[in-house]
Amino acid sequence: MVKHSLLSGLLVLVLLFAGTISAMADKPAPPSDPVVFNAAGPSPDELYLGMTPEQRELALKKEAASASYGVTTLNYYKWLDVPVREQETDYWCGPASGKSILDYLGKVYTQSYLAGPYNPSQGQYGMETTQADGTIVWKYARTLNDLDGDAVPPDWVWEYLNVNGNQQTLIDKLKWDLDRNLPQVNRSRMHPDESHYLKGFVTNYGHYIALCGYDYRPDYGMDNICYTNSYEDPNNGSDTSLGRWWWPTGKVTYCNVVWDGGWIIW
Repeated sequence: MVKHSLLSGLLVLVLLFAGTISAMADKPAPPSDPVVFNAAGPSPDELYLGMTPEQRELALKKEAASASYGVTTLNYYKWLDVPVREQETDYWCGPASGKSILDYLGKVYTQSYLAGPYNPSQGQYGMETTQADGTIVWKYARTLNDLDGDAVPPDWVWEYLNVNGNQQTLIDKLKWDLDRNLPQVNRSRMHPDESHYLKGFVTNYGHYIALCGYDYRPDYGMDNICYTNSYEDPNNGSDTSLGRWWWPTGKVTYCNVVWDGGWIIW
């Protein structure tokens, strides 16, 4: 489970929208597609928190390039064989999904290492995951950049999707990643309402999943995202949530953007 705090400077705006935001966090009404949120979000400085100037430049270049995908009109199918790793504590979804990604890239680390401290002088490149705060988005990306080594260029960046405003933004970026044989990290709510949820979840917490496939073939009624999930909801009865699943795109993207506008690492 993970948390993220808005900047104190936006407190007044947050209070003005408190009723709306509270409703979204607990049990929002099913939205029409595409999902659009205009709640107060982080400042530009917070968007780039922890980035070097070079990473900021890269983030802007990737943003411009992925925007060229535009609205999905053609059939698209691709998936990556990202393994499933069950998280070893109830708040290690960040380290567990990170391990899935790094294992796929051929870089093997334990979840305890990935959850641990960040101290490069001691050879430690962990996410600094804690029970109180879970895993912070930019710290997750920093660990991927430090540990993916020569498997791929170390160019993971993080983004707040509300800047661009809808679920198509996530789909365009996912296709951009998949075309380069990379998964995408998705910061989500497990079960925000009865119509939009990740497979097998009945409880609603913050969560990280690794997006590893997209299937859009309207002639066959296909519009699904493939993701790996590291957590087994103990309250879900016979419906398992742990595993790798194809799930409706609208549900997956909504579970991301409903959490204060949505964060991804890509």
